Amino acid sequence: DSVAIFAQSTEGGIPNTIDITVNGAIVGGSNNGKGIWVDGGLNNAVVVGASGSVSAASNTAIFYTGGGELVVGNYGSVTGSVLIDGSTFTNYGTYNVGDASSVEGYFTQDAAGTLTFNFGTSTLPRLTVQYDTNLYGTVRPIVSGWLLPIANAVIAPGPGAAVYNYYAATPSTPIFGWNYAQPEPFGTFYMTPFATFASAAGGLDANEQSAAAYLQGQWNAANPNLAGFFAALYSGIDTP
Repeated sequence: DSVAIFAQSTEGGIPNTIDITVNGAIVGGSNNGKGIWVDGGLNNAVVVGASGSVSAASNTAIFYTGGGELVVGNYGSVTGSVLIDGSTFTNYGTYNVGDASSVEGYFTQDAAGTLTFNFGTSTLPRLTVQYDTNLYGTVRPIVSGWLLPIANAVIAPGPGAAVYNYYAATPSTPIFGWNYAQPEPFGTFYMTPFATFASAAGGLDANEQSAAAYLQGQWNAANPNLAGFFAALYSGIDTP
């Protein structure tokens, strides 16, 4: 239940502004633990510097209470939920949402920012954002042990909110790449991997091309018995 940083300004008339700058590793505890908890204050700000990181075993990285405002700017690394009571979180660095995180407020990713998530079998959104999302920069799936052409819900907006995708970049390899889609305009943002074994085999001998065609067929069929193999193959190829 530990809180790595707790800052409060609630007493005596007009509350003071709380400004926190993080240039090291901040790690909160499990259960009700938090990386940073700000209570009260007015026009507050948390800035995670390029060498800074914020996370918690509970998955609550940054938490705000008090009815004012807490603007968060990340130039380093934030892992987990950012619960800031309707304020704005802007990612200029790396924001890792893992299997399931949320932003209680507005989320903007700058062109320099990267959003990472765990790609897998779960049908739950990896990131739920209360209000609007403006997505620039890069979205990078983390592949570990399982890869098939199955869509993952990456960002889901809250009721009445929208996800605006400004052509966020995705990683690619000589064989694998990623497509994104929003079946409903400005709705949930999905990503699905694709593979081009057959076209990548151009110039190889007949046996190699036959093997590539077999793998392409198994990929297209989403053969669950080869999900681990495809994940290992993906992870063994450098991505930009």
